[in-house]
Amino acid sequence: MNNSISFNHLYFGNLSYDVTEDDLRGMLSSYGAVEDIQLKQKKGYAIIHFTDTADAELVMKSLEEVPFLGRKLVIDWAKEPGKGKKPDTVA
Repeated sequence: MNNSISFNHLYFGNLSYDVTEDDLRGMLSSYGAVEDIQLKQKKGYAIIHFTDTADAELVMKSLEEVPFLGRKLVIDWAKEPGKGKKPDTVA
């Protein structure tokens, strides 16, 4: 197993720059408990920490490429800080 990936943290990309934490919590409320949302609004992404890995897996399967506030969601397992490429790293 790759230790650099957290299995209850998801990376949400391609978010509208107008999205709020409340918008995200509202969208995710029917999928399980969200512990924390780290929203990088000006960069168009968020790292969302779920209480349960099964909830994170369900969200990933259910919402990948689903339109949300006018943009298709990009969802992947979040990498732990300092491990691998960070979502806000410019290539």
